Amino acid sequence: MMRTFGLAFGLAFGVCLPAPAQTADSRGQQPRGALYAVAGIGTPVGFFGLEGLYRVVANVEVAVGAGLGLSSQDTAQNNQLHVLQWAVMPRYRVGAGLNALVIGLGLSGGNYSHSRVSLCGSQEEELECITPQSWRYTLWSNLEIGGEYWAASRVAFRYFAGYGHILGQGARQCVPAPQGCQDESNIPYANIPYFGIAVGGWF
Repeated sequence: MMRTFGLAFGLAFGVCLPAPAQTADSRGQQPRGALYAVAGIGTPVGFFGLEGLYRVVANVEVAVGAGLGLSSQDTAQNNQLHVLQWAVMPRYRVGAGLNALVIGLGLSGGNYSHSRVSLCGSQEEELECITPQSWRYTLWSNLEIGGEYWAASRVAFRYFAGYGHILGQGARQCVPAPQGCQDESNIPYANIPYFGIAVGGWF
C-alpha cells in the first residue's frame, strides 16, 4: 500500500513540475539577451550600428541600438555627431525555441539630410537644398519582421525587413541658407522600406 501511494505521489509530483524550457542551450542555460553588429540599408540604426537586446519575458525582447546614418554622412564636415542615429524597439518572438519569427514596433531618431532620394520635393528644390550642411533631425516609427537564430554555440544571427514612417522633424538647417531651404509642412518621401542583417552573440 505504501509502495503504491509513493508511486502515485511521485507521478503526480512529476506532472506538476514545469517542463524544461525549450529555449535553453545544450548545457541548459537560458538565453537572456544578445549583442549584435547590424548592417543594412535604411535601418533604424543606419547603415552600420550596434544593438543590445534583453528578453523581458519568454516571448518579448527589447532592443536598444545606435549607429551611423548614410544619408547624413555629407553633413558631418564639422560635426561627426550629425551621422549618429538611435533606435528603441520592443519585439515579440513567435516561437519558444532558439529559432523564432520576430515582429517589432519601435521608435528611432537621427539627422536626415536632403538629397535626390531624400526630403526635397521638386527638382528645383533638390538643386537648392543640396548643401553640405543641409539636414533635419527626424523621428521615425518603425515596423519590422524577421527571423532570429541563437545557436547552442552562443552565436546569434538575425535578418529583418521593415518600414519606417516619419513622425516629425525639427527645423531644417542650412549654412549658407538658399531660398529653397525654408521649412515646409509638406514632407515627401515620408515612408521608406529598409532591410538588414545582424550578427553577434547571446548571453
